[in-house]
Order: sequence, then structure tokens, then C-alpha cells
Amino acid sequence: SIVASILLAFAINAWWTQHTEAAEKNELLLSIKAELLENRKVLESDLVYRRGVIASVTSLLGASSVGRYNDPEKTLDHCLADLLWTGGDQAGSTGAVESLLLGGRVASVEDETLRLALVRWPKGVAALSRIQNQDYVTFTEVMVPFLGRNAALPQLANEQYAHGRPGDRWGANPDLRI
Repeated sequence: SIVASILLAFAINAWWTQHTEAAEKNELLLSIKAELLENRKVLESDLVYRRGVIASVTSLLGASSVGRYNDPEKTLDHCLADLLWTGGDQAGSTGAVESLLLGGRVASVEDETLRLALVRWPKGVAALSRIQNQDYVTFTEVMVPFLGRNAALPQLANEQYAHGRPGDRWGANPDLRI
């Protein structure tokens, strides 16, 4: 009976350990899911902005190739003002994924495709962050000095207030115009 109770204690302990590990794994995976869903919102917003800027750049390049700007839907100042927006540092977060990776728990993710995507995620976020940093350098060292010499920045700022961020009109507030 003593041997049986010791074996029962070991079985209960093993069951409890498995139960606790499974609960920790589920909690970690839920936090990763929440983080990735939040990142998706941020990245979708950034994509809308970047598509808006690309449309303005395409319009400006088209105007430069024919020697005049002729867009009935968007003024030249509005198009130039679109270039003065910066996307910011919205690459996404990796805290929960990093916790999984650095904690050596990635092997607990059974789905191989998901496991591989999680392993690659921090590098993708870092690459996007580098692109955004380069965008900011281009903005501060190229665009602002150029437009400062060749355009009326207060007028372009008014266009920014009037129309908001390219793509989704975030921040539009015509009442702030000078």
C-alpha cells in the first residue's frame, strides 16, 4: 500500500506538471495571438498610408514626365503634402513571440508552418523597422529640405490639415489650417 501511494503520488505529480505546462503554453499562444492581431491592425493602417503615398508619388512622376500637373481630383499642393507625412515606427511588436523563442518553447508549437512563421517574425519586423527608419531619414534629409527651398511649407501644412494622412485621411482637421 505504501508503494501504491508513492506510485499514485508520482502519477498525480506527472499529471499536474503536464496540466500546468499545457496551461502555460496556451496562455503564451493566446498572448501571441493577441499581439499578432494588434500588429495586423497597425500594419493594415501602414499599408493604407503607403498606398496613398505611392499614388501621390505616381501622380507626381507622371506630371514630371509630361511637364505639367493635371489631376482634377487632387491639387498639386495636396499631392506634395502627402509626401510630408511619415509612417512612423509602426513595424509591430514581437514581445510575446520573442518570449516563446528565447524561452526555448517554440518546439511546443505542433504546427510546423506556424512554428516557422513565428521564428521568422522578428526578422520581418526588424526589416520593416529598417525601411521605416530609412523613410524617416529620406523625409528629414531629402524631402523637407527640398520642399523648404521649392515650396511653401505652411501652404502644404494646410493641405495636410485639410486632407489628413494619405490613404485613410487620419488626422484631417481643416479647422487647424493657418
